[in-house]
Amino acid sequence: MNVLNKCLGWALLAALALSLGGCSSFHETPKNEQPALLGPVQAEVLLEGAPEFRAAYDEERPGIPFAIPEGTEVLVFFGAWCHDSQREVPRFMRLAEAAGLRARYIGLDLDKRDPAGEAVRHGVLHTPTFVVLRQGQERGRVIERSKKDLRSELVALIQN
Repeated sequence: MNVLNKCLGWALLAALALSLGGCSSFHETPKNEQPALLGPVQAEVLLEGAPEFRAAYDEERPGIPFAIPEGTEVLVFFGAWCHDSQREVPRFMRLAEAAGLRARYIGLDLDKRDPAGEAVRHGVLHTPTFVVLRQGQERGRVIERSKKDLRSELVALIQN
């Protein structure tokens, strides 16, 4: 009987430990932390909410303007946690600013998902993914890292 009581005691202790610390998704975000950058995010909010993006953005030189056909927009799927996004998205932001290019930034979680399902709708599997649209139709995309350089690849897609 004594062994049974010890086993029950250990089981209860283990269950209590799991319920207190084993489900981190149930804890509240501390007040001094930024909320996760998921779903549609304004460029300014992204730069304010992710120090790595701000640092890379501040280091990036302003882009050179180029012609943009009417109805062109770029969907930028990124992960605030992703080192490729931290490098490429600030580069894109400078490029878009210089050209006056319309862009929508959509933050993804570790599973490459967003609350509205935009990533699934556009078949996004990697971050970052830049989807170039004209009149709502996809013209092409740059995935993770461009083959040449981000500017020349995006300009070719946009002006094609």
